Amino acid sequence: MISQRTNILALLTAALLAIFGVQVCADESQIDAKHSAETVRAAYQTVSSDVLGIKEPVIITSHSSNKKPKSIGLTLSADGTTHFFSWFLDKGFSNVEHDRIYWSHWKGVGRVKQGPLCLEYQGPKEAALYGLLLRWAKSKEAEATLDIVEEKQLEFISSWLVRLDRRFAGEEVPKSTKHP
Repeated sequence: MISQRTNILALLTAALLAIFGVQVCADESQIDAKHSAETVRAAYQTVSSDVLGIKEPVIITSHSSNKKPKSIGLTLSADGTTHFFSWFLDKGFSNVEHDRIYWSHWKGVGRVKQGPLCLEYQGPKEAALYGLLLRWAKSKEAEATLDIVEEKQLEFISSWLVRLDRRFAGEEVPKSTKHP
């Protein structure tokens, strides 16, 4: 009889904690969500792009977005090297993983390294790209006047940054179609 009461009491306590605990956590996460982009950006603003071998300042040479397959691409140049980043957002496209960023780079006509390389999710290279784009956007926002091309580039980079904000704040998790 005592063990039965203990089990009932334990279940009741667990249910109450789950009900009230989830509510408290939900409220706290809503408060944190308001500040998470600022906090995350501040944390990654200073991450060096050295791990990518990119020497700043960089020049955004082109950007693209495709509907089929859904992907966004970014080409930049720095120190005579061209870097191309493509972010595949469609599930099950070819041999790429969903919601992963691929990177290839070359100097002149030939490639410096084999590519494209898949950046590790929230890994050092992805963090370096995030920091690089944050610094680029901040420098453009600080300029007094931007021409139409620079305005479009800033708008495009801002869309990458919003996605990366969510990723580094832990709001998005990639769902790989190739690897569990």
